Amino acid sequence: MKKYLIPTAVFLVLMLASFGFALKMRSDDLRFVKELERHLASCDSMGKRAVGEVDGAAVYLAPENLRFIASAITRIERVRALKEPDVSGLAQARVRFPDGAEYAFYELQSETDTQEDICCIRYTDGKRTRTYTIEGYGTMKRVRACISLAGFAAGNTPAD
Repeated sequence: MKKYLIPTAVFLVLMLASFGFALKMRSDDLRFVKELERHLASCDSMGKRAVGEVDGAAVYLAPENLRFIASAITRIERVRALKEPDVSGLAQARVRFPDGAEYAFYELQSETDTQEDICCIRYTDGKRTRTYTIEGYGTMKRVRACISLAGFAAGNTPAD
């Protein structure tokens, strides 16, 4: 009897753990989108604008450009990075919201020939930091275009 009971119990525990892990990853994915919406709304409610920074130049982002950045980083192909990628020395772009949240974008080097345009997103809000990656879609190019002074959908204003 024990010879069947122990493997069955181990199998059930592993199955419950994998189900819990999948549920946690999905809820984290939904939380990312909801928190981004909350940060976008903080620009309107606080009467302040988000600040974007790329190549050392800071700009106040137009709401139209913020919406394009949001659509670029909320793709279903976004993957939570369980292991922090090495981003030291890589060019970055940043978006800081009035409520203190910050999104840092890095363009990672592809490890194989099949990978293209890998964008790493490091999201910091208070004490929490989460890292995501998106492959393809020209995400980093779009984010850089939205943060530039000319903007992607509308012009941005230089920050003081």
